[in-house]
Amino acid sequence: MTNLIPFQYSIKLDSGEIYVCQAETAKELGLMIEEIKSKFLERTVVSEKATEECPTCGNPLVEAETKTGKKFTKCSTNKWNFELKKAEGCDYVKWH
Repeated sequence: MTNLIPFQYSIKLDSGEIYVCQAETAKELGLMIEEIKSKFLERTVVSEKATEECPTCGNPLVEAETKTGKKFTKCSTNKWNFELKKAEGCDYVKWH
């Protein structure tokens, strides 16, 4: 007989990764979901159409916005490393 987890929720990130949250209580699950959303869904790319090159490294720039709606332009090589919990790649950012 297997132990069933009463509460489970899957979140698919913009990167395509899927995170599965499992908890004993609904409250615990809610806290886990909010933590994942705040960490991993913080930035949403608005446009992948590169009109400019990064002044730091020459790669394409992309437009993005924070979860609170503040828009910015960043280097397309700047990505979040989920395992190391830090940004990697070029650190160029221009806030609008």
